[in-house]
Amino acid sequence: MKCSTWIVVGGVESGGIVVRQGCELTSIQEAERLSTGAHVKEVELVGDRLKYSKLSGHGPPQGWVTTRLKGKGLLVEPLASDSPGPTNSDATLPVPPPVGGRKARILAVHSAPSNSKIMKFQTTLLRKMLGKDFEWLLIDSPNAWEPRPKPGAPPGVGDPAWDLYGAERSEVEKRLAGGKPFLEWLRFEDDASIPSPGSVEKSYQHIVQYIEQESPIDIVVAISQGTAIVSGLIEKMRVEQEDPPWRLSVFFCSVPPEAHALAPPPQVQSGHHVIAVLGGESDPWYGLGKSGLPKRYCNLTILEHEDGHVFPFTEPGASHIYKTISSLAQSVCGLEQGNHYSLAKS
Repeated sequence: MKCSTWIVVGGVESGGIVVRQGCELTSIQEAERLSTGAHVKEVELVGDRLKYSKLSGHGPPQGWVTTRLKGKGLLVEPLASDSPGPTNSDATLPVPPPVGGRKARILAVHSAPSNSKIMKFQTTLLRKMLGKDFEWLLIDSPNAWEPRPKPGAPPGVGDPAWDLYGAERSEVEKRLAGGKPFLEWLRFEDDASIPSPGSVEKSYQHIVQYIEQESPIDIVVAISQGTAIVSGLIEKMRVEQEDPPWRLSVFFCSVPPEAHALAPPPQVQSGHHVIAVLGGESDPWYGLGKSGLPKRYCNLTILEHEDGHVFPFTEPGASHIYKTISSLAQSVCGLEQGNHYSLAKS
């Protein structure tokens, strides 16, 4: 079953995508474009042409747009055609009202082994791109991390996973940690691929309590193991028939929760809006993220780069990814589209 909601991801550089009054490409073009980040409801789909009704964002309230141009997606497809997913009953979540009278608030969830100081450094380019309309909060995990002896390769993962999670940290990482301890959201004990249930529940409670204390939170940005714990928490809330108390999740180097037995493969998709930024074939979690995310989330935007298991930094791809995230974040929060910070000039 296809989702009825689409998200505009094209038109970052041109202020949105072209809207026409009819299905034909020769039909009259509207004077205003449909903004990047807009949410639209599918009325009719004819090949790559979509007739829509606007739910949020700027642009004509209805019209026809092209979903894919020269092999590049202009709108997020409801479900990847090569990734059949479960029946979706949560695809029509209400669009939250615009943020008003305050800055939009972002919660940053670090990886492992890591901490909030490292996460602050890692998000420098994204924070600059999002600019002054967003306020950042950085959380620390309650679980301390220690190096592990190198085990046999976990099934389906291999030695790169130990390099990421178990090996002694480099001197550069220790300096970036700023004197704070290294932390982890999942405490691995006897089995290198399965965390202790106690550490998982402790992390869930810690994040929920932090969000309740610091509410409102509009966006959650997470990387690596941080994405696993946030995604697992979203699934836990869905099972308990609760909606996440934030509007958008942005996952860098996404590790699906089923990879660490935090949640089984979903029987029902979540309608929660997710942007997933994947690091290409050099990222040991790339394959699992690419195949697992479309089965778990309906309102999903996938962006890719080739820098590996890190925040993207190679130009021009990094700037495009951060601009796209910025446009979608502004739209989800109901903010006006502003001038983007130029990473190339920073």
